[in-house]
Amino acid sequence: MSKSFFRKVAYGLNIDTETPSSPLDWAISQIQNIAPIVWDSEIPTGKSLLKKNADFIYENRKVLRVQYKNDAHGYREARRKLGFKLGKEYHEILEYAIRHNTALKNKAPVFERFLSFWANHFAITDKNELPNYGTGAMHREIIRPALTGSFEDLLYNTTTSWAMIHNLDNSKSVGPDSRKAQRRMERGKTVTINENHARELLELHSISPNAEYTQSDVIQLTYLMTGWRHPHTADRLECNPVIFDWHFHQPGSFKILGKIYDDRGG
Repeated sequence: MSKSFFRKVAYGLNIDTETPSSPLDWAISQIQNIAPIVWDSEIPTGKSLLKKNADFIYENRKVLRVQYKNDAHGYREARRKLGFKLGKEYHEILEYAIRHNTALKNKAPVFERFLSFWANHFAITDKNELPNYGTGAMHREIIRPALTGSFEDLLYNTTTSWAMIHNLDNSKSVGPDSRKAQRRMERGKTVTINENHARELLELHSISPNAEYTQSDVIQLTYLMTGWRHPHTADRLECNPVIFDWHFHQPGSFKILGKIYDDRGG
């Protein structure tokens, strides 16, 4: 079999790996179990990185922006130093190093190529320090452990992860008939849903436009997904673990692609 096979389904062969006699069996065997990450030093957890993200965002928004309100140059320099203190650029580079080292050195290059495919499928933007403190942890702790299971579990776990909830603004989506909406309207505030997450879930992460879903399906899925959010607190701002909050959830049943989903919460 052509050597291009090993580059197409994997990242080539490890320097210590002999050419398999049955390349297809060799490839299939690698996606039966979770391949280990190859890294000799401590790997930061998603929880610890979320705390660093909280520290950076709080210090930047609540302290530096006030302190350097009329000094743009001073603010940029102070923000840069804060980034060094909390390893902002370091953690993004560290994730690249861990990923590349693992792809080169473990015995399952097909699995690593598989991981790269799904990491790209569930792409995360570079907003609000996500590449520094969120994306790598999502790949390691959410996507990687799910690759030998069902697509449904992979989709659910990724959809409700902190990185994806934040990336697609689901915390900003409030059901118009929810308890939270009622309280806001009593105070004269507007209440809106945010379609970003539902639209991306249908268009890119699951069924694609080939399923011929409609704008009504997007709205109904948006209603169904209200309540999945990261709470906003004074000390950590939006950098809190994801929960399902009934107070933000749109009550009722939802018709999506012709099927009725009863309101049973998360």
